[in-house]
Amino acid sequence: MRNQPDPQQRFLYYLIGFVVLLFLIRMPFLWRILLMVVPAGLLAWLSIRWYEWRKECQAKVAYENSVEGSLNRRIDYCRNEIHRNKREIREIEESIEPLEEKLHSAVALPETTRAETNHLIEAFQAEKQLRLSKIHFFENAIEKLKSMLDHHQLSSMLAEKQQKLRTLREKDHDDLADLEAFRSDIEYDRTYLQTLDELSNRLLDSHSTSHVEALMNELESMTASIAQKKSSR
Repeated sequence: MRNQPDPQQRFLYYLIGFVVLLFLIRMPFLWRILLMVVPAGLLAWLSIRWYEWRKECQAKVAYENSVEGSLNRRIDYCRNEIHRNKREIREIEESIEPLEEKLHSAVALPETTRAETNHLIEAFQAEKQLRLSKIHFFENAIEKLKSMLDHHQLSSMLAEKQQKLRTLREKDHDDLADLEAFRSDIEYDRTYLQTLDELSNRLLDSHSTSHVEALMNELESMTASIAQKKSSR
């Protein structure tokens, strides 16, 4: 049974409703807003629900047509058959019990009635045995179907992991290429810095404008060469 709101909650609901109604009476333009917002909101909600329902139906159909869905459907069928046969066995046993009681009672029965009763009990026992065989068959079928389902799920998992491994290997290849490019950049930068240090030292020892200009030209030529090598990679 659902919990009923206490008097304080009920009073709060009434108060909120009264305040909303008062606003609508004092500000009629709210009615126009509600007349636009409520249908639009309802239409949006219905559209979302329809889209979700359609998506669920498509997913259900796709699952039922898949190998996993087909195997699970057969497993459910076998389980239903087991339940049905067990129910019928209980009904058979309920039919046999009064017959056996009458047969083994102290009351003397005519030979024809006793023979007919025994024949009927044997017929019921044969039906019971048939259903026990069916139950055994469906139980074995469930085990085989479960084994097939586990094999399929494992195969799907292996395919997924193999794809993930291929993706990781491709990423490793890209990472190695990036590391090689980074190493080359470091080598270029190291060469640039060494050359720059040499030019700086030579600049400190220079005492003529022509020598300084020659060093500047050498620096610009080296910078352009390094930039060209980096851009060509």
